[in-house]
This record gives sequence, C-alpha cells and structure tokens, in this order.
Amino acid sequence: MEAMGVSSGQVGSALMAETADVVVIGAGVAGLACARELSAGGFDVVVLEARSAIGGRVRTLRMGAAGPVELGAQVVHPVGCDAFDDLLREARIGTAPMGTGAEFVVVSGGAHYDAAALAARIRPLPWVAEDGLYAAPPRSGTVDRALSGLAPPARALARCWMEQVVGEDPGLLDLTETAMTYHGGGRGGERVVVDGFDRVVHALAGGLEIRTDSPVERLRWGGDGVEAATASGTVRARAAVLTPPPPVVAGGGLGLDPPLPPSKVAAAAALASCDAVAVVLVTARPTARSEWLLLADPPGGLWTGRAGSRVVTGHVKGPSASLVRRRGWESDLLRSLGPRLGDLDDVLVLDWGRDRWFRGAYSVPVAGVGAASAEWAARLGGTVFFAGEASAEAGLRGLVQGALASGERAAAEVTLSLSGGPHDQRSGRDA
Repeated sequence: MEAMGVSSGQVGSALMAETADVVVIGAGVAGLACARELSAGGFDVVVLEARSAIGGRVRTLRMGAAGPVELGAQVVHPVGCDAFDDLLREARIGTAPMGTGAEFVVVSGGAHYDAAALAARIRPLPWVAEDGLYAAPPRSGTVDRALSGLAPPARALARCWMEQVVGEDPGLLDLTETAMTYHGGGRGGERVVVDGFDRVVHALAGGLEIRTDSPVERLRWGGDGVEAATASGTVRARAAVLTPPPPVVAGGGLGLDPPLPPSKVAAAAALASCDAVAVVLVTARPTARSEWLLLADPPGGLWTGRAGSRVVTGHVKGPSASLVRRRGWESDLLRSLGPRLGDLDDVLVLDWGRDRWFRGAYSVPVAGVGAASAEWAARLGGTVFFAGEASAEAGLRGLVQGALASGERAAAEVTLSLSGGPHDQRSGRDA
C-alpha cells in the first residue's frame, strides 16, 4: 500500500537559515494555491510543511487494482468555484458522478434496508428530509429543531444522516449556515476525482519550493516582517501566510510571538473542525456488489464497497467518531455489516480528530461560523495573512474549493500589501 507522495515540485527536509519574500505555512490545498499564485507573480516563496507529505487533508492511498482510496477529501461538491474548475481543466483532471451503480443500504436495528424497503417503513427517507430543510426559505435555529416535526423513527434516521453528511451533531448545526453549503444539490450533484484527489495536490505543487518535515516551532511577526523557526533552521520573510486549521494555530501549534489577539482565539473556537475517523478494510474475498451504506447502528458512519474489490472504506464523523476509538469497535462493525463483509485481512485507521496537525476533518456550519470565518481571514498588520477552508466565504467553507479560493484570496492580499514588490511575470505589469 502506498500513501500519497509528491510527483512534482522541489521537496526536501533540509532547511538552512535563509530569506524569502513570503513564507507559507502548510502544504495543503490552501497553502499550495497561495504559493502558486505568489510564485507566478514573481515572489520568492518558501512553503513549510510539518508532515512528511504534502496535501493536508487530502489523503489518497494507492492500493493496486482497488484504485485510489480517499481517506480525506472525497468529493467535489456542486458549488460555484471558477478557480477550482479552471484547475481541473488545465491539469486535465477528470471527474465522474459519485456513487454511480451503487445500491444504497441503511443498517438499522440489525436489519439491512434498501431504499424501497426503507421507504415502506419510514417516511420521509433521510435524504428527502434533508432536501426538505433547504426547500423552504432559510429559517433560524438548528437542523435538529427543523427535524423535530418528524415521527421519531424518521427523525432519528434523519439526524444520523445529517451527522454523517455534514459532520456534526444536528443539535449544533445552524440551519441557515448549513443550507448555504448543502443546498439540496448534493444528492446526485457530487463528483469524485477519477484518478484520485491527490492529482489536485500535484497540479498545485508543480515548481514550488516545499520543505517537508519542517513544523514551525515559533513564528515571530511584526511590522518589519516575520521569522519562522523550525528545528533545522529559520526563514525570514516579508510576510507569512498561515493555512493550518484555526484550532491548531490558536492552540499553540505555531508558537506565535506575539500571540494571537483574543478576537482570533475566539474565532478559532467557533471554527473547530468536526471529529472524524477514516477506516479502510481489506476483506478476505471480493465484495459481491457495489454498495453505499449508512450505519445507524454502532459504530456508525458512511461505508462504501465496490463489486469485485477487496477494499471497503468508511468515514465516521461527528459524535459517532468516538465509537471507532472504543475497544471492540471492530466487533460492532462486523455485527452491523454481517455476511456482506466476511473475514478481514487488514484494518487501517486514520484518526483526523486526534491528529495534532489537523484536530479534525473540516469546519462545520455551527451558529456564528460566518462571523468567525471573516474574523479568522482578517490579516494581522501587513505581515501575517490567513487561508484555509475555515476562512472561506459562505457556501465554500468546509470544502476543497473553499481551501483553494482562500489561498488565492490570501495571495492577492499579500501582493497588495507588499506593494512596489516584484514584477508580475504573467501580466507584464508591476505587482
């Protein structure tokens, strides 16, 4: 099994004391998009990445005949983002509708129901209940409150569905904020990247100077520039762009000196990423048919298996993610999936919630997230800038498109701030 590597760009781990125009912290989609724009504009950019691989919360495994397996970003959501669409087109990255040919199954109370069997027992179906949330004009309150009028069995299943689709307890999800991103186009609107989401990462990384295994231990900043110190050296620059998730930055992950102002710390709390665990099961025999399963029974989550493949993937989000950390969760899973699964040859787990560099999968639409996002995106003086999906505008927050758009937005802010800087090689104008 091979994890995502780097096929392009200058990547290494040695870092000597040096200077640059801009230091970008984090080599996820936001950081790479920002560095790509700045580099194309003629700036000298160094990207510092804490991990040994780039991509951030894009994590693609290559498993031979099973093809690419996504443990992080899985789908391209049906939202408008011209920059992302342009990248796909320029890099010739193909996409396809998600879930084509797969039967949808709900596992509840130990029984397995296809859509028809479930409809005979519960109305509305959970995804129909979700669409109903977005059909009416935006209302105040939580998603859970909006579902309160359903009969208990339908409400319980709709809550389970929303927790796994959006990634948080419906009692915490703000209805209006949720509708801005998940506006009813999701069922049948999402697409997958055919050759793996890491193709997007490689397309952004080409030609950039990226230093892996280089976590920033301290970032000093002020009116005269920044200094990013790692275990192996220091980069002094005119500006820095911070792209790690807000809880990582605000929680001391970068050692900012001076520290973040209270308004930024408060914004980071509202932008906490959802808990999530990704699981890869390697079965002893190929799966008989293609299925997409919602487990209402422990350990929960959305699971996919493809006919003829020995790989089954699961993504367990929100409060249910804690169930995958319990002793004996594999037994719960075997009971839920029953004979469909068979014996297992291997189990791989990626715990996003407990990863020190991420502390969760992505920001979720809780109350107040819009104002918090705007606060997080605001620069500090003229030297420290912020990017990442949590800082994206409404409708893109929490998505890969939002990460890319935020990186390009931060690049434009840096370019404006460092006015009188380098020549714009693309347009032939001074930056």
